[in-house]
Amino acid sequence: MMTGVTFDLRVPGDRIEPSSDHPCAAVLGKDLVVRVGTDGTYALPRLGELPRGRDLDLLGTWYGQPVWSMDVTEAPPGFQALLWSACLSQPDVALTDLAARAIQVVRFRDEHRYCGRCRTELHNSRIPYGRTCPSCGLTVYASNQPVALVAVWREGARGREVLLARHTYGVTDQYVVIGGWVDAAETLEHAAHRELSEEVGLAAEDLTYFGSEGWGLNGTGVLLALFTGRVADPTAEPVADPHEIAEARFFPLDDLPHPSPPPRSLVARALSHLASGALPRS
Repeated sequence: MMTGVTFDLRVPGDRIEPSSDHPCAAVLGKDLVVRVGTDGTYALPRLGELPRGRDLDLLGTWYGQPVWSMDVTEAPPGFQALLWSACLSQPDVALTDLAARAIQVVRFRDEHRYCGRCRTELHNSRIPYGRTCPSCGLTVYASNQPVALVAVWREGARGREVLLARHTYGVTDQYVVIGGWVDAAETLEHAAHRELSEEVGLAAEDLTYFGSEGWGLNGTGVLLALFTGRVADPTAEPVADPHEIAEARFFPLDDLPHPSPPPRSLVARALSHLASGALPRS
């Protein structure tokens, strides 16, 4: 069994049977079930504290112990549901990663009950987080959908500025960088350029990869890939697509709007990188 880190995403290769003392990332709807300690910290329930007879998936290891996911219909006594937004704002990044995987796997099981080819009920696959059709052999897997983000900047009168926008859907009070789904047969770079053109009518130069993240502000099931880039025409102002964008404008990096992204999120780290005056990563 692997030890040494809080949450290890690698699933142990040896077959492991669930035990009542193993921790479990129980999912209620789209929330994580936790016990809140007197010091404000969160603890996971043990399998012995949860109802039996539900699907279990081995997620990896949690403090060296096998950790499982389970779908529940109510929180057991002494526990409560932790909203996804709260998972993002609490300080333990390992708990966020664990919650993201558990919620995604549980929702995948619930949303992929029947074969999309022949409508036969799917069975759990021997491959982790997969379901297979016993009739036609089609197999589907729980995987992230790629999203390309781009933090576009320019030099303004007060120093470096970044383009942020509010959407007309989802979290509508949060300013975020431009981005969207990657289309079929499209590269991440092309998607970043396309979204920038479609959503705000701008073009970027020196597009540079910054990093990735396995969840988003709105929930799980996405793989964010973020680029930075300098706006091609520093005098141009964004023209928002009214179907998707409620407002878009450049903000000085030392005076960003609130609420701000969670401090350790990919977007927050990219904005901090730009604000530091560092050149975009090569």
